[in-house]
Amino acid sequence: MFSAALAEHVGEPNPVRFATWDEAIRRLFAISAERRDLIVIDEFPYLSNVAPALPSILQREIDRAVSREAPVSLLLCGSARSVMGRLLAGNAPLRGRASMELVARPFDYRAAAEYWRTEDRRLAVQ
Repeated sequence: MFSAALAEHVGEPNPVRFATWDEAIRRLFAISAERRDLIVIDEFPYLSNVAPALPSILQREIDRAVSREAPVSLLLCGSARSVMGRLLAGNAPLRGRASMELVARPFDYRAAAEYWRTEDRRLAVQ
């Protein structure tokens, strides 16, 4: 699915099949630097659970991009707050590589009602 999404994004008719996550992330960072695209990986905790080396692979590619002064921006998202919190803690591979950590909390019903422009409190709670 990753290969197909990347191919669609860059307009390649046939997805490249990567043998490893290492190959896939190197290609992703190369494309991002070339096109000046923002890399967004959603639900990163699930992905890193399946591929535990992923944070270390990202660390290496971030460090390479910085050393080459390549314009790469990465946004990691995830709903498993404990996993996301550990990404930047202690001796974790991504420690010291984040320029911002943002915890997005759910809207309360008043903010939801305002956002969705509704007077229906029941709908706002849902």
